[in-house]
Order: sequence, then structure tokens, then C-alpha cells
Amino acid sequence: MKNKKTILIVIVVALILLTAILAVLHLNSRDTVPEGAIALIADGKTTYVEMDKLDLIDVTGQTVNGKGETKDIAAKGVPLSDVTGTDLSVVTVTADDEYAAEVPAADLENAYLILTDDGTARLIVFGDSNAKRDVKNVVKIEVAG
Repeated sequence: MKNKKTILIVIVVALILLTAILAVLHLNSRDTVPEGAIALIADGKTTYVEMDKLDLIDVTGQTVNGKGETKDIAAKGVPLSDVTGTDLSVVTVTADDEYAAEVPAADLENAYLILTDDGTARLIVFGDSNAKRDVKNVVKIEVAG
């Protein structure tokens, strides 16, 4: 009985250590972006965009969630195409938690980065029937030409 307890304790400690090691490896493998900036990756180059330094406009419209409920949006922001350019095929927008959404060139006219109350950027794509491309805390935008 005592032998089984010892083995169980050793297994639990080993699992805790393994979890800690994997967590550190995962966190170190994530891209780091300066506070208040968004990494813009295009043509193999990374530049940093600061939302509060862009020419923000009033952005208004409605989003729709999966249940069909609408939400009014009224914020300062910028069309996504102003940040990425228009000569592209798809834009991938990624949050700080690695959630990502793709915006094809055909949807760029309805896609905006808005500035939230806490100073972070958020992707809004008006016209979606389900707001799955609503990406909060945007830290990276990748452009594919």
C-alpha cells in the first residue's frame, strides 16, 4: 500500500513538472509584439503598426452573432485595407491568445480595426452572419499576396 502511494506521488510530481516545462516552451515560442503595437507581416518583412498613431475614423455598424442577435458598434478605427494595402489575396488577423480569422480580399471593404477602450485593436467584419471573425486583442496581421 505504501509502495503504491509513493509511485502515485512520483507520477503526479512528474506530470506537474512536465506540464510546467511544456507551458514554458509554449510561451517562449509565441511571437512577442511591443505593447500597443500590431505586427504587420508582408513580403517576408515585419513592421509594427500602432493603432493610436493611425488616422482613425468613426466606424459604425452592426455585428451579428451565431444566435442572430445584433450588436451596434460605434468606435474609432481604420479600414483594414488602410493597414494592409489592397493588392492581396487574403489577410490573417491573429489575437494575443492565438485566435485567428482570415479576411479574403473580397471582404476587405467591410473589415475594420477598431480601437477598444483598453487601447487594444479589434477586428470587425460587417456583414458576417456569425461574428466568428471578431478578433479581440489583435497583435498580428499577415498579408498573403
